[in-house]
Amino acid sequence: MVSHDFVTSHRKTYDSHYSRKSIEHDSFNNAFRTAATELRIQNVVRFPTGCKSLDNLLDGGIEAGVITQVYGPPGSGKTQLCHTLCVMLPSDYLVIYIDSEGNFRPERVKEIARARGFNSKQILQRILVTKALDIKQLESRIEAACSKIDSDSKIKLLIVDSIIYHYRAECAGRSKIPEKIQRLNKYMQLLLKTASSNTVAVVVTNHQTSSVDGTNNRVVPLGGNAVSYASKYRVHLDYRGGYRRARLDLGPCPAQDDISFAINERGFTDVSND
Repeated sequence: MVSHDFVTSHRKTYDSHYSRKSIEHDSFNNAFRTAATELRIQNVVRFPTGCKSLDNLLDGGIEAGVITQVYGPPGSGKTQLCHTLCVMLPSDYLVIYIDSEGNFRPERVKEIARARGFNSKQILQRILVTKALDIKQLESRIEAACSKIDSDSKIKLLIVDSIIYHYRAECAGRSKIPEKIQRLNKYMQLLLKTASSNTVAVVVTNHQTSSVDGTNNRVVPLGGNAVSYASKYRVHLDYRGGYRRARLDLGPCPAQDDISFAINERGFTDVSND
């Protein structure tokens, strides 16, 4: 004869096993969905750059929820694009601008806004700007910005201009490469998590260097995979012989052709047909 205690113990074991399986099943259902459902509910938000040609290159503009990396040589237009993005962001939203190179110019933002017919005073009020004078300040500013974004749904654009400047200066030499990669990776992942969790567009600017690939000498962004792996889009800007060009060399469907752009009183804009 089976004892009552054995039945009770067996029932508890069975109930515990069934309950755990039920929780695991519910957890799976909550965490996963079909690709068809994902496509149906997908609502990609994009913000205009001020340059229709660049918008087309990016399939409609700067995408929210991901990181867009913009790199190129000095004077290629990286900061001009950042200034123009501040102006073009819809009026309901705020911008956080982390300036690590001392290139942010409120008077330039004012000029761009006026040239485009916007209220420059209102636009300047929507930009929350800070300077980062070294690596520790840059990392601290990124942490503070991400924390603020988590608590303020009005912030929809975070710009870091540039992500690489202080790491390049303070982590020079081969012995410091592992430290630089580790720190860059940590903060790029924090930016990516913040972008994804809050549907915020994150734009980081970067410098370029040369890489020898066999017999070819090609231009690549600094920071290596730590920066590039976290970026969904990577745009290369160049300025040669009086011509400004932009190329998308990383994206879901990177275009093969580059585009022309201009920089004038309207900021980063299309080339005039006049």
